[in-house]
Amino acid sequence: MIAAERIAAVRRKKRLAIARALRDRQSAAPLEEGISARDTPVEVP
Repeated sequence: MIAAERIAAVRRKKRLAIARALRDRQSAAPLEEGISARDTPVEVP
């Protein structure tokens, strides 16, 4: 099951990278692409 764990880790990393890029590009806009707020909390001052 090592391959499955590796795939899961890569998917998680990709999702975090996508969320970070979206947050940088559109700071206050709501995140689409099925990324939930609990994964990447965006705090607007």
